[in-house]
Amino acid sequence: MTYEEILCDANNLYTAYKASVKGSKWKESTQKFMLNFLRYIFEIQDDLSNRTLKNGPIDEFELHERGRIRPITSIAVKDRVIRHVLCDEILLPAVKNKIIYDNCASIKGRGMSLQRKRFEVHLRKYYCLHGNDGYILFGDFKKFYDNIIHEIAKRELLKLFDNDEFIDWLLTLILAGFRIDVSYMTEYTLTDSGKIIKRINPKRVTTMRRKLKKLAVKVENGEIPYENVEGMFRGWMGDFYKLLSKQQRKNLIKLYEDLFDKEIIIVRKKMTITDRKS
Repeated sequence: MTYEEILCDANNLYTAYKASVKGSKWKESTQKFMLNFLRYIFEIQDDLSNRTLKNGPIDEFELHERGRIRPITSIAVKDRVIRHVLCDEILLPAVKNKIIYDNCASIKGRGMSLQRKRFEVHLRKYYCLHGNDGYILFGDFKKFYDNIIHEIAKRELLKLFDNDEFIDWLLTLILAGFRIDVSYMTEYTLTDSGKIIKRINPKRVTTMRRKLKKLAVKVENGEIPYENVEGMFRGWMGDFYKLLSKQQRKNLIKLYEDLFDKEIIIVRKKMTITDRKS
């Protein structure tokens, strides 16, 4: 199969669709896409085949994180599907063996859990050499995808695909629509004994508490269904459960129970949410 045939294959597009909506099914835009996903998949297929594809609308907003204001850009589900099929079926298999082992971004079998473990490995190596005397420099590139030289990035990628004309067209389109993303950092601490203490950034917990209060009002007013909030909360707790202190977990769960009149029980890290008994 040619690269164009791989990208236009309906089965590959369906797989990309499933990956695109994972973790965001509680969002209204995602739910609207899911209601007519077959029609949207065939529309994407036609746009790719006919070269009529265009970048969809973007949602820009500001996020207050770690005392700073960060401009965030969210892309449409349709664009996420296209980027998933390109990255998962074409780009990743070609570049996977050329990136460093510590790069865990968007690679199946790695993820945040392995990234944290690798960070701990480097901390221990540093401790063995230098003890606890030192510091960590954290850097963040402002609007990284906006400011990289797209032609150079595209040129280097195209070398892996014999300068395929279809890949060239699609990369040009996607790179033109790139915007900055954001990641949420936790607080990595190395003690004098060499022990590593992992904690979530307290501001992330504060942000979630505020979000739950706002969502509770929307649920009460009938603006959104309760099930959307529960799905979001389960996903968030699944991501940050291990990084929360016992007190943070207790306070956050109590807030959720009071806001939505629910009872939460966690047994072996499995969360059960039921209606509160009168």
